[in-house]
Amino acid sequence: MNIAKVNYQANNINPTWIYITWDALVDSEWEKTGGDPAIYYELQWDMGSLGENWVILTTQSLAINTHFNHTLASPFPSGSMQKYRLRAKNGVGIGLFSEILDVQADKVPQFMNIP
Repeated sequence: MNIAKVNYQANNINPTWIYITWDALVDSEWEKTGGDPAIYYELQWDMGSLGENWVILTTQSLAINTHFNHTLASPFPSGSMQKYRLRAKNGVGIGLFSEILDVQADKVPQFMNIP
């Protein structure tokens, strides 16, 4: 039995970070979890490769953390599309990846107006 896909979204996007949150899977939702709580969530990012290459950004253990602030030392390429996917693991197994989340990075202004 695979556990359910996790619902998630991106919030609070700016040129150097994308804040991602997701809904916790709870063990009382038997049809989604097999009756076993999530042990961790695995969030992956495609590094701006249009889904060709994926890296693990985090594995949030104990499934109590349902957010991740993806921060880069330098800004994401202005207006670029960033892709994420997420799955949960519990004692029943590893869930299927969620639908890919496409997030457009904030555009960095080329010129700043200084009063």
